[in-house]
Amino acid sequence: CGFCTPGLIMATKVLLDKTPKPNRDEIKIALRSHLCRCTGYGKIIEAVELAARFLRGETTPAKVRPDPKGKQIGVSHPRPWSMLKACGLAPFAADIVMPEALELAVVASPHHNARIKKIDAAKASNMPGVVGILTARDIKGNNMLGKDKKVLFDIGDVAPVLGAQVAIVAAETRKEALAAAEAVKVEYEVLPRVANSQEALAKGAPEVQPGTGNICMVNRQIKGDAKKALSSSAAVVEADFSTQSVHQAPLEPEAGV
Repeated sequence: CGFCTPGLIMATKVLLDKTPKPNRDEIKIALRSHLCRCTGYGKIIEAVELAARFLRGETTPAKVRPDPKGKQIGVSHPRPWSMLKACGLAPFAADIVMPEALELAVVASPHHNARIKKIDAAKASNMPGVVGILTARDIKGNNMLGKDKKVLFDIGDVAPVLGAQVAIVAAETRKEALAAAEAVKVEYEVLPRVANSQEALAKGAPEVQPGTGNICMVNRQIKGDAKKALSSSAAVVEADFSTQSVHQAPLEPEAGV
């Protein structure tokens, strides 16, 4: 998407000024403060290595990316927005400023699992720049996102995750919105939580989403004749295997207008 590109380029410039021939560990350390979800970082590290080769005179852009000479198929063309994104000139959602738009700040639960006992927004409502503070009771229609997630959690609800939304502050500036969000007083009853998959699967474990269980999905796949394959194998190794889930969740803070 190019959101992280300018920062990565600046970090690469600093690295190559000091270390003309960096190894992969040095590149990773130089880029460790930058978040990118699009690439998995592999291509970024390769790009830094290639930039270092250019600066050392070991190769040239023309050798790496030959002139397509009018061809469209089988050649690599630069993306139309590449230069704008590399220079930090491409607009993203956080760059859009609408006339008289208000800034929002979310009051989020600081606990992994807690019941909301009280919400007091009186002080925050009277702070400078504050236009309004919304809670679940201000939502007259559907307060659900999908089947199991609320837009805002109300008094009496269990906020099941760290960062669960309790209220939204609208103010004239970002600074005023954040200050008012800090001033909203929420009283919680902290409940037992699960910190890993083993705890989540244990008998009687607290449910992340009440009433839904802690198993998101069971997917069984059987291909071919497993019994025949095992019986005819020279050796059979049995074990339980586990891996993390893969999700396209953004690493960077989200923004919207």
